[in-house]
Amino acid sequence: MSMVPILFSFLIVTTFLSSFFISTKGMFINRTFLNMPLSLFEANVLEIGNEESELNDLNDSSLLRFNENSLLNLNNEEEVHFYFDKSGIENDVKNYLNMNLKGKINKYQIGFKYYIYNESSEINEYFGNNPTGVQIRFKANYYQNYGFDSYISFYIKEGVVNLNE
Repeated sequence: MSMVPILFSFLIVTTFLSSFFISTKGMFINRTFLNMPLSLFEANVLEIGNEESELNDLNDSSLLRFNENSLLNLNNEEEVHFYFDKSGIENDVKNYLNMNLKGKINKYQIGFKYYIYNESSEINEYFGNNPTGVQIRFKANYYQNYGFDSYISFYIKEGVVNLNE
């Protein structure tokens, strides 16, 4: 019997298995980045003019006490302006990616672009301190020349964090 069919069969199975494992790793990285929890961003939303936390310390009965001024603004339906805390978002996103991608990739590049959200689809970079939108670009090589390069955007509209699709 000839060894050529066995060699080709082994080559086909090896190629299939390596392709499967490489694509599975890429899909994991894709899901980890694109399914980033909104809570990372919601935790870093601040109100303009009220840089203190929305929550005060716990009282004796372990109930949360809210800042009375923010409750009055919501009840009076005054327009309240919110923005993202840049350093908080950057730290939380980096910690999230480091925790979830540990052992999957050795290094990655990440960039943050802040902007003021408006109804048009264009994003212009904003260098001020009160951005209402953030675009995150993530780039990594996970196996030789197989790479991942994508971005995701979040913005605040009417006090709610939304995913820009």
